[in-house]
Amino acid sequence: MLNKIIFIGNENTNYSSRRGIIPDVIVNHISEGSKESCISWFTSKKNKNSSAHFLVDK
Repeated sequence: MLNKIIFIGNENTNYSSRRGIIPDVIVNHISEGSKESCISWFTSKKNKNSSAHFLVDK
């Protein structure tokens, strides 16, 4: 079975400069609730601080 990958971007987060700093770790967080509520928060104009770049749903 193939999985479908859907990109849903947010122009309000994840576009700031890293000022030359290269990330050296990856931190995974678990989000409670539905994928719809998570996507709603990721794409909200009120969300100015989320550092999430992807959501994996089963």
